[in-house]
Amino acid sequence: MSLTRQELTKDSTIYNYMLLSRIRNAQWMPPLYWGIFGGALLVCWLFGEHTGHAIYWLIGGLPGSLYLYYAVTKSYLHFTGAHSSQSWKTSFSCPWIGFLPHQQFVSYRILLHSQLHIFGIALCTLMLLLSWSGPWDAAALLFVHLWLLMPRFAILLWFRRSAPSGWLRITKTETSYYKQ
Repeated sequence: MSLTRQELTKDSTIYNYMLLSRIRNAQWMPPLYWGIFGGALLVCWLFGEHTGHAIYWLIGGLPGSLYLYYAVTKSYLHFTGAHSSQSWKTSFSCPWIGFLPHQQFVSYRILLHSQLHIFGIALCTLMLLLSWSGPWDAAALLFVHLWLLMPRFAILLWFRRSAPSGWLRITKTETSYYKQ
């Protein structure tokens, strides 16, 4: 169905996006992703007398990190006025676990900057917690932090090779990178 010139008004906007790159989420990714987390739990459990309470920090660090990521992203979107946070939802699909744009396009720059803010603020929070917790507890929290963010950064770096600015569309099955 094509639109005729009469149906288009002068206020109509038509967006044309060109697909530059696409990464499909492989079937083996979620089991591997959660298997790495399970392996870290196993290591903490096996070496429990040496690691102290690291297993509790590892388990508690997951929801704590996700809440911190939510707060940082929501604040970043609010203060920059870059994007409506109402179109962002919490996702639990690998590798995009957390607060992300839901089924729509988002600027690569906005998503990258929000992820960099998450990375930096969470590291500062870990440094503050290091003074009250032991080194194994801080290492467990650092593992959770890196476990959540490294797949995201790998995908963002992969797309950076295509073009420095563009638009991302994140779904449960794939992440696509477009140029307008």
